[in-house]
Amino acid sequence: MLNKLLNKFQNQNSGDNCINNQSQQIIQHIYQGITIEQVREIALQVFHDNMPKLSKEANDLAKERASYLTDRLIGALTLCTPSIINNFSDPDLQYSLTQAQIAYARSGDMRLVEILVDILIKRASSNEDLEKIVLNETLAVLPKLTSAHLDILALIFTVVYTKSGNVVSIEDLIQYLNNAIFPVLEDIKTESSHYQHLEYAGCGSMKMSQVSVSNVLRENYTGLFCKGFPMDKIESIDTSERLKKLVIPCIHNKSMYQFNAIALDVLIDLAQKAGLDSRQIAHINALVNSNLMNDKEISDFIVSKLPSLDSLFKIWDYPINSFTLTTVGIAIAISVLRQKCPSVEYNLKDWLT
Repeated sequence: MLNKLLNKFQNQNSGDNCINNQSQQIIQHIYQGITIEQVREIALQVFHDNMPKLSKEANDLAKERASYLTDRLIGALTLCTPSIINNFSDPDLQYSLTQAQIAYARSGDMRLVEILVDILIKRASSNEDLEKIVLNETLAVLPKLTSAHLDILALIFTVVYTKSGNVVSIEDLIQYLNNAIFPVLEDIKTESSHYQHLEYAGCGSMKMSQVSVSNVLRENYTGLFCKGFPMDKIESIDTSERLKKLVIPCIHNKSMYQFNAIALDVLIDLAQKAGLDSRQIAHINALVNSNLMNDKEISDFIVSKLPSLDSLFKIWDYPINSFTLTTVGIAIAISVLRQKCPSVEYNLKDWLT
């Protein structure tokens, strides 16, 4: 069906400064040295040349939606550099643009618009081959997903794949969790069929092991979940002042002590710089791990500080705790979070290196 429709439009006349490129799947119009207005013209022309013929009513609605998506893209491009704008003369990017237009023209899902525009801008800005491939695949996959699927990906990504470098206190952690997780908690589905569909769409896969929210928090922000230990435990490792300088009163029990480091790797680095040997560092590691909150203590503590996250600990069971994301799933999650959690910024490149 698609090939027949494309053949119908393969008699083309080249306009000024335009090279017509006819492929077997998408008819592209390659403009060199283009302006924002020319991008709009290209977008609408490419959509016209590749959208299958529909009834008049359906066709009018599809054109209206494609025009709306294009206008949103043009609005975003006004903030971009000329080199990014000129990248829309690239056949591969035009193909991706057409996919995005057809996707929205078919679904009319308003939430999809901003995510598609975001991905298109990132695609036009990319200079890395792998990133381009991932973003192209993302545009192809997005129409297959519901809003619930988008939130699932965003939640898994935030819980399992991210760590805030700005968290140095309990207050910082609670603010981060409130800003980054609460906005995507509202419509999380737990039925296995949703995760099977995400796997089919190439967004992730089920694995045998399970990830605990409390364990992720404990590993990322170890210093915030220490129950403390007496000073003699420090003295048994090192009697000099160099280790004591790394110790502060426990934030959960002022009669006890803990190390002044947000994470274990930070503490080990500080201990090495203080001149402690590998045997002493092994004892420090063991001391920290033997005095941490367990999973229930962590979840109870977090919920006492932020009751709205009670639902997170309740839903975090199979299958969501066993789902691992692909690069496409991560790219979608980052774009969803950019819309729902604008105060939290992630860069896809960090997960492609």
